[in-house]
Amino acid sequence: MDEGKCVFAAARHGDRERLRKLLIYHSVYDKNDRGNTPLHEAAGAGMIGCVREILSMAAASGVFTEYVNTRATNGQTAVFMAADMGHLNVVKVLLTAGANINIKDKSGLTPLLAAVSNYKPAMAKALIKCGAEVHLTDASRQSCLHLASAKGLSELVSMLLYFGSLDLRNKKQKTAIYLAAENGHQECVEILANAGANVDIQAKDCSTPLMAATKAQSERCVEVLLKHGADPNVVCSILWPQLAIHAAAKLENVNILKRLAAVTTPELRSTAGQVSPVYEALENPEMLEALLAEGFSPEAQPCGDVYEVDSPLALALSCMSHDQELHYGDSMHILMRAGARLTEECWQMCLPDPTVLELLLEQRCEDKGKGPGASGLLSGVELEALRSAAVQCAEEAGSWLPALLESGLDPNALLVPDFLENVTGDTLTYLLEMVDWSTLAWPLRDVLQQRHKMKTWTPPAHLESVPPLFHLCRLRLRAHLGPDVLMRSDAVTQLPVPPLLHDHLLFADITAPGDT
Repeated sequence: MDEGKCVFAAARHGDRERLRKLLIYHSVYDKNDRGNTPLHEAAGAGMIGCVREILSMAAASGVFTEYVNTRATNGQTAVFMAADMGHLNVVKVLLTAGANINIKDKSGLTPLLAAVSNYKPAMAKALIKCGAEVHLTDASRQSCLHLASAKGLSELVSMLLYFGSLDLRNKKQKTAIYLAAENGHQECVEILANAGANVDIQAKDCSTPLMAATKAQSERCVEVLLKHGADPNVVCSILWPQLAIHAAAKLENVNILKRLAAVTTPELRSTAGQVSPVYEALENPEMLEALLAEGFSPEAQPCGDVYEVDSPLALALSCMSHDQELHYGDSMHILMRAGARLTEECWQMCLPDPTVLELLLEQRCEDKGKGPGASGLLSGVELEALRSAAVQCAEEAGSWLPALLESGLDPNALLVPDFLENVTGDTLTYLLEMVDWSTLAWPLRDVLQQRHKMKTWTPPAHLESVPPLFHLCRLRLRAHLGPDVLMRSDAVTQLPVPPLLHDHLLFADITAPGDT
């Protein structure tokens, strides 16, 4: 091995005798390819004997203190390396020799900051007692208290409280209590809160310690912060009025969600201008059910500015349709069971998508029940919303109208001029086959005549005459039972008529648009 390299090896391995002989021919100022002197190597390895030997050899130099504080390529001094590796006895020797305990390396760390970063609280305490400056910060403007709180070093945090600066902020404007909450260190949060740390102080992104603890899903930190007066109604986003409960709704800790629901402002539940956490909970059915159980409305308030929809149900249907996120179906079911109404926007989301429409109708039929006395498929408000959406989606009605009628929608509900003007010819025929076409009001007859005249629809010959008796009979039966009962129950099979008439009574002889 090259004798120059042997000097560094001897220092690193603690071979004091060999080091003494080699230093007769080589300088203690020599550096290896990492910029380390023999003192760096000995200090980092904790070889106190070699450290003393090197210091003795360097003492004859007129720049002894400068040598002790020589920086390696990474900016670290010998005392830094010794502290970083936990060699306290070496640190004390170097400090006696004039080492600067507060010199930073190229990453902005002092020996004290490095000790805390590397989970060496005992070394950190010793360095503080040796005069290390606790308020120096790293490149991210994080002090020793910041790092100790983030690491959960509660004993060190308690010690650092005597030096003040509880609410010192790092580059992201986060304080020690924020970092403790963000990492789920309940004991550190408790210590800092008891010492008077600001529990509502906001980071650069407006997030609070309570929001941070919520995102960390730390029940204990959330409880400590609330106990010390943290305000759950502080807006934690510059983009929209997001509170801690909104973050909880997207995560998986039901206990935190319930705890925040109990203290969050009541206006959040339905007041205009507020945002219900029900929207955020759609990704997690368990959290959605928990919110509804806590009294939040399944309809909530319209939030077009934030979610671009008018209800949580519309958002769930949008995700199912546009993003093919069918797992939102569970949330759709929960909302509908809880009484969420189908708005015009809901229909606009699902009518163009047969899969989503099928799931929606299946759930609605299940919710409404079966048999005589069951409630209608749609409420009056929902029916009006459907008519409005149907007009806008009229050209594609052939793909969604059969599903609605087969689920029990009264076809007469869609006999409005605007709809009849825009549906395709085969869809128009299909709809008329389901009603008594001889009793259509004059405005509707005018639409049919105009379409016939413009050759956008050619009526079958039988539609020009009075409906046959068998058709009028089944219409009467449907009117008596209700279309939703007739089309979605086993009521027909219980009628005292020949089995061959069952399909006829269910309008199975009428061809749906696109069928052959």
